[in-house]
Amino acid sequence: MGCFVRERTTFSELVNTIRRELAAHYLEDGKRPLSQVSVLLVCSALSAFSRWYRQQSSVSASQQRATTRGRRVRGERQVETRDRS
Repeated sequence: MGCFVRERTTFSELVNTIRRELAAHYLEDGKRPLSQVSVLLVCSALSAFSRWYRQQSSVSASQQRATTRGRRVRGERQVETRDRS
C-alpha cells in the first residue's frame, strides 16, 4: 500500500493503466475476437468492455481495431512496393 500512497496512484488507476496497455496490444494484434479481449481484461461482458474502452479512448474498440488494421495493411503494401524497386 505504501507505494500507492507515494505515487499517489489508486488501485483503480493502476488497473485501468494496465487494461489500456493490454487492450492496445490485443486490438493491434487483431488475432482475438473482441469477446475474447473482453474476457482477458476481466470485463463482465463485451458490452461492459465496449463502454469502458470508449470512455478510456474516445473511440470504440472496433473502430480502433479497424484503424490499426488499415495502418498495418498500408504499411505492408509500402514494403512490397519498395521490395519490387
